[in-house]
Amino acid sequence: MHTRRARRFLSTLIQSCTPVWFTPPTALASLALSLRLLPLARIDFPALTPLSTAFYLASLALFVPVSALFLLRLVLYPRETRRATVYERDTSGLELGYISSWPKCFVLLVSFGGFAVSEGKVGTGGAADGLALAVGMLAWLRRPEGEGGVGDGVGSGIGLFSPGLAGPMVVFSFCATGAAWFLATLDYGVLMHELVLVMGWPPPEHTGLVFALIGPLGQCASAVLLLAEAARRGDGGVALDGGDLVHSKVVTGLAAMAPLEVVCVLLALFTVGMAVVWLLLGIFTILYRMSRRELTWNPSWNGMVAPVSSLAYASILLSMELDSPFFRYVACVVIIACVLMVVVNLGFTIRLAVTAKSRREFTATGGKN
Repeated sequence: MHTRRARRFLSTLIQSCTPVWFTPPTALASLALSLRLLPLARIDFPALTPLSTAFYLASLALFVPVSALFLLRLVLYPRETRRATVYERDTSGLELGYISSWPKCFVLLVSFGGFAVSEGKVGTGGAADGLALAVGMLAWLRRPEGEGGVGDGVGSGIGLFSPGLAGPMVVFSFCATGAAWFLATLDYGVLMHELVLVMGWPPPEHTGLVFALIGPLGQCASAVLLLAEAARRGDGGVALDGGDLVHSKVVTGLAAMAPLEVVCVLLALFTVGMAVVWLLLGIFTILYRMSRRELTWNPSWNGMVAPVSSLAYASILLSMELDSPFFRYVACVVIIACVLMVVVNLGFTIRLAVTAKSRREFTATGGKN
């Protein structure tokens, strides 16, 4: 009896594992990376590193089992997964809109580990040793003698790249960012047409989807600002100001791209301005639904944190480029808002789990409260 009940519970758990389950670890990973980047804006306090580490470990602890469950769903129930992800577009589905949370969470986790290594604090017995374990193992495998600390291995592995590749990599990055820029512009035109003229605003249970439109803008602004940093520094290195491990000399011809820094900063300011417009529209939508008592919580609200935190990335980089205290304050406000959203979503999740009559009811309702 217990074996049959356990199998039924596991089967229900696998079938109910949708891409929206990746939104909580993505939110935690994006918040961890925001806190890790905050010292670049000259904002630091003793609890910052432990706090970012805690968010990172929590995200990793959620990402691994959710990935395993979702892979099992793809293998055991391929037809149901394909039909629910692609063909069904009712208010309980919209899985296709959250499928990007899976690779996004993976990239954020890897970025956090890479940045921890680049800070130059690995190999000293600190918390960064554990966080950069995967990066360090890859570097250790690359070393013939298999000796040295994690930081030494990563430094030697990165040093194998030819400095002559730096120029073409930056040029190609500009081309790729431009392609993404214009494709996003076309996509936003279609979305505005659908939202305003055809379908109208999202239903109350999917109010959080409006905030998803902030993410591409914040990420694009961060990308062009990093390219501006690469163009400005020329032969001084293209790494962030976190340590000396990943700094490398690049060709002197890269210094000819220095005028592009002004263009990149201008485009980043334009993009951040549009992201703020979508942020205000999202806040207005929430207030409007609250005034009509139509606002309902569901797990998709966890997907609001990652797009909003992309504004924190862009604000931190803008504060570095412009040496602006204003963007430092903006980054702090955005990060505090993201922390509050994580706490609120956690509270609703615990409340839903406690008040649900059974595990089957909890998964069948889709998290609606």
